[in-house]
Amino acid sequence: MSPFYEERQRFNLPWLKYIIIIPVGFVWYIFYQQLLLDKPWGKKPAPDAIVVMLVILIGILLPVLFSKTELVLQVRVDGFYYRFFPFHRRFHCLLWSEVTRYEKITFSAIKDFGGYGIRYAKGEKVYVFQGNEGVRFYLRNGKRVVFSAARVESLVGAISSVFPQ
Repeated sequence: MSPFYEERQRFNLPWLKYIIIIPVGFVWYIFYQQLLLDKPWGKKPAPDAIVVMLVILIGILLPVLFSKTELVLQVRVDGFYYRFFPFHRRFHCLLWSEVTRYEKITFSAIKDFGGYGIRYAKGEKVYVFQGNEGVRFYLRNGKRVVFSAARVESLVGAISSVFPQ
């Protein structure tokens, strides 16, 4: 079933890139010093195997993970679908029959939810990737779910076309 609306969000936070660059650069520097120049790094240098493992995990996999991470939002006839790749292998769904209402919201990711990514804050599950606007869904079971949206007006319009309040 094709969606009425689809939005893809990536982490677009310059300061987050710098937070990742620092440990990546650090492990590559240790790798260069210890394995290529044969100068053990530090007073108690780690074994070469540990340095190689750190380069693989932090120097290679962390930047790849960061570059591939995205939040995909879809509005379909039967519900609101979302996927936080690579942590969600498949789409998760909020069926319209589970939703009592929704609202457009403005927020501060840090102040209101404690940061970006998947968060649990103030009794709700939150998916925040970019911007300061999004949609909050109120579910029949009493739970709430929030999604950030890059194009919140288009998202709300698509939702209202299949789920009028």
